[in-house]
This record gives sequence, structure tokens and C-alpha cells, in this order.
Amino acid sequence: MVVLVILGVMLLWLPARIDGFGDRSKLDSAASTMVSVLTAARELAIIDGHEVRLQYLLSEDEKDRRETGRFRYLVTSRVKDTPEQLAEEGDDRPSEETFGEDEWIATAWRDLPAGVQLQSYSQESGIWIKGNRSGEPIEISFAPDGGVRPPHGIRLVSVDLSPSVERTITITVNALTSAAQVFEGEGNLPKRLDASDFR
Repeated sequence: MVVLVILGVMLLWLPARIDGFGDRSKLDSAASTMVSVLTAARELAIIDGHEVRLQYLLSEDEKDRRETGRFRYLVTSRVKDTPEQLAEEGDDRPSEETFGEDEWIATAWRDLPAGVQLQSYSQESGIWIKGNRSGEPIEISFAPDGGVRPPHGIRLVSVDLSPSVERTITITVNALTSAAQVFEGEGNLPKRLDASDFR
């Protein structure tokens, strides 16, 4: 009888435990997805020699598990000759005239998994924006040289009824390398260095 009671208690705990592991896995998967999205945008800009933009829509309601946050790419359809190609062809036109205004094509919005929120965005250490206050998506861009404008951070939060399961992951995009880095918890962008820091 004692063994049966212990087994019964263990079985009562099991579904909650499995659900908790599922939420942890979803958050890790969402973080990996966002790192891949950032890396792909950078690589595409370098390979194609064109700026690639990435837009974020932050979660508006932190209590609603269905409110996840979204992202999409903006890519240009214009094919442009590089200055080197123009020189080979003997085209002496100024680059400003040659490089016209880009025609941007937006991909479809993609949502994060249910239960994971794209909760906040930062461009400066310690300062985080929650929700898209202006109604417009937050936009960042990768240049053909691989640089990111602006360097930034985003926070993904696992929204769960159990406080013991809820987690936060911070992803920052480095100003020098444009590489995405993942931190467990509420990380921050590096502090901007002042000239006095080098004395």
C-alpha cells in the first residue's frame, strides 16, 4: 500500500514536470531560432552585397501566453553593380547616381512558439523597451560589410503559470563582430566606453 501511495504521488507530479521541461525546451529553441535569424541576415548581406533589414514586433501583453512577438526580413530586389564592376565596364558615373533607392520586399511575419515572448529590446546598457509604443516595428539592419546598425539586445521570456519554471534569455548583437551571443537571465549590452576609460 505504501509503495502504491508513493507511486501515485509521483505520477501526480510527473505531468507538471514534463510540462516544465517542455517550456524550457521551447525557450531554448526560440533563442536558437533568433540567433539563426540574426546570423542569416548578416550572411545574406555579405554574400549579396546588399543591406538586409530585420524587424521586430514585441509582445504587448506579458500575461497572455498567446502573445509571442514576431520578426521578419526586409530584402531588396534591386540588382546593383559594385564600383569595381562599373570601373571594369568603363562607367564613370558617380556612385550616388548608380546606386538608386532600394525597392524593399518584406517576408511574411513569423511568430515565436506559444509560451515564449519577445518581451523587450535594448540599444543601450540597462535601458529596455517593452512593447511597440509607436505601433511601428523596431528595425535593425546589416550592411554588406557585415556591420550591424544598431548593436542591440533582445529578451525572450518563457511565460508559464509556474514561477519556478519561468526563465529569461538575453541575446545581444556585438557592435564589433555583429555576432549574436546568448545569456541565461537578464543580461545587458556592454557599457559604452568613454575616452576617460582608456587613461
